[in-house]
Amino acid sequence: MMKRLMLAVGLVLLLVAGAASASVIGVDLSLVPPSDQANRLELTLTASALFITRHDTDYANLAGNVLASLSVNFDPTPLDAEVIGLEFTGGGITLSDLSFTLDYGFLGTLQANGTGIGGTLDTPTPPGVVTGGAFAGSDHVVILNQGTIVSGGTGIIGGMADSLAVDLGTGPIIATTNQWGSLVVSAPTPVGGQAICGVTLSMPLQYDEEIYNQEGVVVSATLSGMIEAHGQFSVSTMPGDADIDGDVDLDDFVLLKQSFGTMDGATWQMGDFTGEGAVDLDDFVLLKQNFGAAAIPEPTTVCLLALGGLAALPRRHWQLRGTDTSGDTC
Repeated sequence: MMKRLMLAVGLVLLLVAGAASASVIGVDLSLVPPSDQANRLELTLTASALFITRHDTDYANLAGNVLASLSVNFDPTPLDAEVIGLEFTGGGITLSDLSFTLDYGFLGTLQANGTGIGGTLDTPTPPGVVTGGAFAGSDHVVILNQGTIVSGGTGIIGGMADSLAVDLGTGPIIATTNQWGSLVVSAPTPVGGQAICGVTLSMPLQYDEEIYNQEGVVVSATLSGMIEAHGQFSVSTMPGDADIDGDVDLDDFVLLKQSFGTMDGATWQMGDFTGEGAVDLDDFVLLKQNFGAAAIPEPTTVCLLALGGLAALPRRHWQLRGTDTSGDTC
């Protein structure tokens, strides 16, 4: 008994309280089919020549995907996922071809065509904050850095615009908005040792800038619309998997160790696998039972001693919320 007590006391001395951070999860979001409400941009081309201004409007359908990293607070007990951060990391979007005709009467016409236009989304200062499913659109940008806008035309105006060519590879259009976007995460669906969450991204776009100014011709572009994309991510709900990366290893041990002794407000990422708001020996027993569920590096001597000490202690009764009799954990 004394030996067991000494091992338990030694373990507690090794465990110091600490804070846990949100899990960062990558997600691939596919743009939904274009409609009047989403993924159809309205673009207006305005040109001034010989002190006369004309404009024309066309519409471009969007297709492709968006890659993002989500900072997620995940609590398997009860089953819940909250996104608190958003960073766009890549992917590719394309626009259908555009055609504009600007009529200057007896002075001729200006015709411009946009072809091969595409780009990606980016977060200049990551991560953008998400609060209650809403995020500031100004934290993110759409960069159209592929394709060209070239001109032709008739009459005097057409002759002036022969040199009009905008290469988005060297002069990209960078669009953002002061409006709010939304990131809706569905209630997690437990499947075995995983929880699957659906994601819907909606991000408004605005752009109104000069894109060409040479030889007496000034051209500006205006665009507006809404990007909408859907996807999903899954996270591990295995008791002991504190960092939610699909296995139980030394990283999880460290997270529990840092928070051991927390008696109120503890989360899954801190090592509260029983859902009681505390990190104690019950949680450590769960971690020990699943330790090594995936390939792991060899534990250190201290970790082995700590786990061995727990094995020698009498087990307390515990109940894991969200676990059914089949062993699938919610």
